[in-house]
Amino acid sequence: MATKQLTKIAKRADAGRILAHYAATLPFSALPDAVVRLTKQCILDTLGTTLAATTLAPQASLLHDYVREVGGSADSTLIGYGTKAPAQMAAFLNGANSHLLDYDDVGCAHVSVATVPVAFAVAEKVGKVSGRELLTAIALGMDIHTRLFPYESIDEWIRKHRFSSTQTLGYISGAAVAGRLSGLSEDRLYAALGLAYQQAAGAEQPHLMLSGWCCQSAVQAALLAKRGVPGVKDLLDGPNGLYQVYLRDLEPDPARLLGDLGTRFHALESHGFKAWPACGSNRRPVNCILDLRKEHGLQPADVKSIVVAGGELIMRLAEPLEEKRRPAASEQAKTSLPFTCAVAMIYGDVKLCHYTEAGLRDPKVLAMADRISAHKADSRVPSVTIEMSDGTQHQKQVVYPLGDDRQNPMSQQQIEDKFRDCAAYSEKQISDTDARQIIALVANLEEISDVREITRLL
Repeated sequence: MATKQLTKIAKRADAGRILAHYAATLPFSALPDAVVRLTKQCILDTLGTTLAATTLAPQASLLHDYVREVGGSADSTLIGYGTKAPAQMAAFLNGANSHLLDYDDVGCAHVSVATVPVAFAVAEKVGKVSGRELLTAIALGMDIHTRLFPYESIDEWIRKHRFSSTQTLGYISGAAVAGRLSGLSEDRLYAALGLAYQQAAGAEQPHLMLSGWCCQSAVQAALLAKRGVPGVKDLLDGPNGLYQVYLRDLEPDPARLLGDLGTRFHALESHGFKAWPACGSNRRPVNCILDLRKEHGLQPADVKSIVVAGGELIMRLAEPLEEKRRPAASEQAKTSLPFTCAVAMIYGDVKLCHYTEAGLRDPKVLAMADRISAHKADSRVPSVTIEMSDGTQHQKQVVYPLGDDRQNPMSQQQIEDKFRDCAAYSEKQISDTDARQIIALVANLEEISDVREITRLL
C-alpha cells in the first residue's frame, strides 16, 4: 500500500480500520514472489499436519464425532475425513487438527494454523474462489498476525504474557482471511475484525486444539458481518483494544503494525517450518545431535551420556526428568527433551512413527533417554555435549536449526516429503497419485480457477 494512501487513511481511522482496508483491497499482484512461495509452502505443510492428525491425535476422533453430531449444511470439507460440515465447524475441526500434532510451522506464532484452515473452509462455502485469491487472503492474514505480534521473538512473549500468541491474535488474523474471501466491503470487514476481537481468548496452556477456537470464531465473525451485524471499534489501539487489554498497556509500534503495508511482510523475517514432529524448542538440540552423529560417525551403542545446556524453555522440556524420560502419551513425548533427543540419536531422524504407541515403547529409545539430561545455562542458544564410552566428548550449538527460513530453510523437496509422510496417516486414504496431485496443485495455485480442485482430494 502506498505511503500517501496509508497516511490519508490514517487521518480518518484507527489501526483496525487501516488493516480492514488493507485486507479488503490488497491485490495478488502486490505479493512479492518470496511471499507467494512461502504461502504455498505453508498451505502444503498445514494440509499435511491436518491429515496426519486424523489418526495420530487421540483428540481428533472426539472432535470429529462432535462436529458430526452438531450437523448442519455440507459447506466445507473436513480434511482427512472425506465429508463436509458447516464452514465454521469445518474451520474448527481442521484448525484444531492442524496443530494437534505440534508439527505445524513456527515463528512469532503458529500463523498458518490460524489462517489456512479458515481460508479453505470459507473458500468452499463461497465457491469458485481462485488460487490467486486464496493465496492473497492467506498471505495478508499471516502478515496481519505477525504485525500484531509486538516483539522480535516468541521467547519475549512467553516471558511477558500468559495468552497464546497463536490463538489470541488468530481471531483477528483469521477474520481478515475470512472477510476477504467472503468478499466483504471495507466497512463489513472492519466489523468482522471487531466481532472476532470480542471473542478473543487463549490462556497459554498445553492444549493443542487452541487453533480450532480462533478459526471457528473467525469464520463466524465474517458470516455475522456479512449480514450486517456490527462489531466493536478501536479494537487494536483503543482504550479497550487488544494492546490495552491483552498486552498489558503496551503501546503499539506504528511502524511495526502499519508500516509498509503490502510491501514488507514480517513472516519472511520470522517464519520457520518444523523438520521434526515435536515441540519447537526441541529443534536446536535435535539438530545438534543429528549433526554430531553425522560429522563424527557416532554410534548409539557407544554413547555414554548426552547433556543439553539451555534456558527456561529447554528446562521445561527436561523436567521432571524421570517423567520426561518415560512419556505416557504422544503429546507428552513431543514436549520431552530426553525422549525426542533419544530418537534422534538412535535413528538419525525424528518422524511421526516415533510418537505412535509402538514408538513410545521402543526399548532402544527408552534406554538412550536414560542417558540424556539437561542443566540450566545463561545462553539463549542451547548447546549439546555428547560423551562417548571412551571418554571423548563432542559439543555443538546450532543457532539456526533446519526449518529456520532466514538461514537454514527446508528445501521444497523436504516440505513435499513431509507432506507425503503426513498424508499416509490420513483417515481418508490419500493415494500416492492424489498426494502428487495435491502437491502439484498447490505448487501452481495461482493458475487454479477454483480451489475446490484441491479440497475434493482431501
